[in-house]
Amino acid sequence: MAAQTYFEGTGKRLSIIRRQLELSRKDMANRLGLSWPAYYKNEAGETFPRQSTVIRLEKEYDISMDWFMFGKGGMYYSKERARVQALEKESESLKKELEAARENLSVKEKAPELKGFGVERKVEVKELLDHMSRITLLYHELMVHFHRFKMENRDLVDISMSAPKS
Repeated sequence: MAAQTYFEGTGKRLSIIRRQLELSRKDMANRLGLSWPAYYKNEAGETFPRQSTVIRLEKEYDISMDWFMFGKGGMYYSKERARVQALEKESESLKKELEAARENLSVKEKAPELKGFGVERKVEVKELLDHMSRITLLYHELMVHFHRFKMENRDLVDISMSAPKS
């Protein structure tokens, strides 16, 4: 039953690709190097496309395999690449902000409660930064909380930012 549902999903996505290319089923079969009955079974969700067909969709039509196989992300790699590049740019900006914050904050002198910032917490912070660089929604949610904290604790923030570099 699960395989049938999986085949139906890839069949529907194959149909979407064909319609976006404005091709008939026979024309799509020819472009993919398939017989008409084989293509029909693929699009109907009765069978799964063979490896050469999947590779051709990826190479010749820029179809994202995450989208085609699992329905995840965008249909085309080019859109996914653009999204990844935007996330990487945002991540670089965050890294620069983090480095600037590290330079301006003297943990030892002005924030004694963080002196015991042990290995476990450092690992958690690294994990958080990794997730923030990959999940835009997480980044924005945390930034909302960060800005709210800054507004509500302005005195503490001013003290930590005015601390000399160690």
